[in-house]
Amino acid sequence: MTAFNSSNRGQTNHASRRKFLQTCSAVAGSALVASRTAFGDDKPKQDQPSHLVRFGHTDLYVTRYCQGTAFRQVSRSDNPEARAILHRCLDVGINFFDSAEAYGWGGSEMVLGRVIRPRRDKLIICTKAAPSLKPERDPDTNEFKLGKQVAFRKQVLQRKLEGSLKRLGTDYVDLYLYHQPDKFGTPMGQLAEWMDALV
Repeated sequence: MTAFNSSNRGQTNHASRRKFLQTCSAVAGSALVASRTAFGDDKPKQDQPSHLVRFGHTDLYVTRYCQGTAFRQVSRSDNPEARAILHRCLDVGINFFDSAEAYGWGGSEMVLGRVIRPRRDKLIICTKAAPSLKPERDPDTNEFKLGKQVAFRKQVLQRKLEGSLKRLGTDYVDLYLYHQPDKFGTPMGQLAEWMDALV
């Protein structure tokens, strides 16, 4: 999530981003998890552990707590501190993890991928595509900084997803989201169609 300051501009950007994300989730939410949705069956599975809850109308069951990898005081990279946090989450039964290509520009996905590899099939993983390339110069990878802006296009999303899958060391993600809107006003319907194609 982008950190905004308390200026009017930051509040406006935050509100705009929130509205965009709400609209995207309404338009494209079902497409993002379509391949894992139990259509026509809203009843929870009986064989799921009691500490898990159903994620919307999908067949995904998650812990109420989702561990993010936008570490604030720990480097967003493959390092002992980040691994310890993620291993502790697994030890206490958390199965839901959130990441993004822009968290350390791949660093957070790499450390998450390393930790989850032995248990990937028991976990729910979310990652996000940023509307930019990696910044050319970014001395602090724990700050959310965008590089050259790019428009979300089918090929761009495919390339970004393939990069995330490689860094996570997996061949699928359970949720794939737009991190924030691009600056080019790409129509919501088109975004939903491209996400559906990625499923």
